[in-house]
Amino acid sequence: MTKKRYAVILLNYNTVEDAVIAASSIVENAISDDYVICFVDGCSTKNNQVEIFISANIHNTCVLKLDENVGYARGNNAGVRYLLEKYEIDYLVIMNPDVRSEEHTSELQSQSTIS
Repeated sequence: MTKKRYAVILLNYNTVEDAVIAASSIVENAISDDYVICFVDGCSTKNNQVEIFISANIHNTCVLKLDENVGYARGNNAGVRYLLEKYEIDYLVIMNPDVRSEEHTSELQSQSTIS
């Protein structure tokens, strides 16, 4: 099992362009390489959402494509389960695709402690 300090879930439903920008903002502002971004597609009705995300070639990402749209909570829970099967993580962030990570977000990472 791969160890990562942080994992970020981006739940997508027809918003891949926003998700690519959000994931890129995480990469641009990360203070270390100790994270993974999980793109969870909630069975989008627009074509090629997963392929578009993969083709963006964003560092430290994984993809989970759901077979049906199960809603916000269950979609994120599916992402959590998927990440916990593949990674040992300390912190998990559920982030909407229209959110951007900024420099101060990374500063909070450096101040985080495990209780």
